[in-house]
Amino acid sequence: MKDDRVYLGHILRCIARIEEYTVNGRDTFFASHLVQDGVVRNLQTLAESSRRLSQDVKALHPGVDWKGLAGFRNVLVHDCGQRQVSTFYTPTLGVLTPKSVSD
Repeated sequence: MKDDRVYLGHILRCIARIEEYTVNGRDTFFASHLVQDGVVRNLQTLAESSRRLSQDVKALHPGVDWKGLAGFRNVLVHDCGQRQVSTFYTPTLGVLTPKSVSD
């Protein structure tokens, strides 16, 4: 088992990348398959890393819907080809914030 700090680092890097990729807003997101792919991939990595965190770390952050995040990961991994990219735009903006992970 890896140290929780490794997974927290993955999560924070993914958040930073998602913020970077979506900084120009909704129109740019929908206009670029490259941006969409980058966001979806980072959401997958973020959600997978969150599943691997210890229960002790998760207990320190009760405001994070850890179970919902794990479920979201399953949707991304198993249903992504079936879903419209528009279903991922809103979660991109509010799945997790650096503050909620680092408090």
